[in-house]
Amino acid sequence: MPSFTTVIEDASLLLVYSANWGAGSSAEDPKADQYTQGSFTLTQLNGASMSFSFYGSSVAVYGSRRSNHGSYSANVDDSAALPFSGQSSTDQFNQIMFTSNMSSGLPNLTITNGDNMLFDVDYVTFLSSVGNDDENLVVNTYRDTHPAFSYTPSSAWSTPSNVGTFLGGSGQQATAILFFSANKPLYRPQQVLYFAGNLGDGQHTLEIQPFGSTGEFAIDYAAVYTAPSVGGSFAETPTCPTVKDIRRNRLPPGAIAGLVSATTLAVFACLFSGFLLWSQRRTLSPSDKHKQSKLVVGMQDPEVARPFLKYPIFRPSAPRRTRGSVRSQASPQLPISPLTAPPEYS
Repeated sequence: MPSFTTVIEDASLLLVYSANWGAGSSAEDPKADQYTQGSFTLTQLNGASMSFSFYGSSVAVYGSRRSNHGSYSANVDDSAALPFSGQSSTDQFNQIMFTSNMSSGLPNLTITNGDNMLFDVDYVTFLSSVGNDDENLVVNTYRDTHPAFSYTPSSAWSTPSNVGTFLGGSGQQATAILFFSANKPLYRPQQVLYFAGNLGDGQHTLEIQPFGSTGEFAIDYAAVYTAPSVGGSFAETPTCPTVKDIRRNRLPPGAIAGLVSATTLAVFACLFSGFLLWSQRRTLSPSDKHKQSKLVVGMQDPEVARPFLKYPIFRPSAPRRTRGSVRSQASPQLPISPLTAPPEYS
């Protein structure tokens, strides 16, 4: 059946960390840029764990193996924890620290640090399936401006400060209260905030109501994975934005300043080019102007400026006269120019 892989970055709120985990940074680790998005979460406490519940048939945890890393263990649901080592004499990044296959369901993964050496999480992937074996996967991505989204009250939503890092450069932000803690030390766009699987056929409505501790909650887009057997189909994309969308999705000040600067430079470049052309024409002598005029007239010769193929001139020979024949003169047929029709633009 159609399947798809979901990537969960270390900063996603779907990953539940115990106490004594922290965000890695380039200030403390010069090789922080070796992790995806330059982000990783690490611990140095024996017994510190990370757990993750998901709907799928396989899961994998990615991290690094380094000289200052130690042992760890991992298990799915109530299975026995398996021991592993994260130590390596050479730094290795984007490594599979643990992987497991299972029948589709709602398993829970737990990975635990085995000693007081470092252990980090870069990202987690899991595989999910939908539909039947003989059909294709249908994926619909709904941006925050799609009519499927409804924001209430509208006055509570605005454009996020880092909207340039969002999909399509647009997003919605509300200063609200959060139940799932999405509070992270670093700003990480395009993170999975919610995932649900095995919903069945029919139409579904997801309602997100932030509450808890005060913070910023931003929505970028929603991705829906479905198949024809469960009623899924490709959604129609609105062709033209409404006035409300245009007003709501304003460009950030930095983008506006860049557009204004580029437009100003283009105008000055056109004016300067016109000034140079005007100055050159003023400095031409009368003889130069006469030569320039003759050149322009010469280019108007139809035999020179015609962009079509030039037909050959036919000189038909005089027809033979035979006894009893009728004298006739037929115009020679000119060959058809191999011109093609102009391309059609959709």
